[in-house]
Amino acid sequence: MDLDKLDVAILRALTADGRATLQDVSQKVGLQRPSVHARVKRLEKEGVIEGYHARVSPDAVGAGLLAIVFLRVSHGKGQDCMQACGKVAEALRKIPEVVEFHTLAGEEDAIAKVRAKDVRDLERVVMRQISGIAGVERVRTNVVLSTHVERPIAIRGA
Repeated sequence: MDLDKLDVAILRALTADGRATLQDVSQKVGLQRPSVHARVKRLEKEGVIEGYHARVSPDAVGAGLLAIVFLRVSHGKGQDCMQACGKVAEALRKIPEVVEFHTLAGEEDAIAKVRAKDVRDLERVVMRQISGIAGVERVRTNVVLSTHVERPIAIRGA
């Protein structure tokens, strides 16, 4: 989809404040509220806006430990890595502590971002759940000590 300057401005306004009213956005972008509403509905329908979320403090909800888990996925004859990683992804979707999963190009096949209460909770998730998934050949876990940059995607364009 091609985004024009007004679409980009609307996306920037909503990314900066997901609770902004249509009136707030219309004032920021210099467009009438009904026009902003129509554009937002179109952006939602076309999948540009995927949803609206509250940003919650991980510590406040008992998920203060962040780990990055690298996975090597077994894929034998007749099965490519994408198929095997897809099956692993299906299993990981059922583990609430797994908040992201990505396939990779490089030494490892995939990476999972895991939020846990503490080290024991992380051990349970990695050793009992992730390691036990059919097709997971090896896991390597790194614990994040601190996060220095974490922000919404930068909206570029027109």
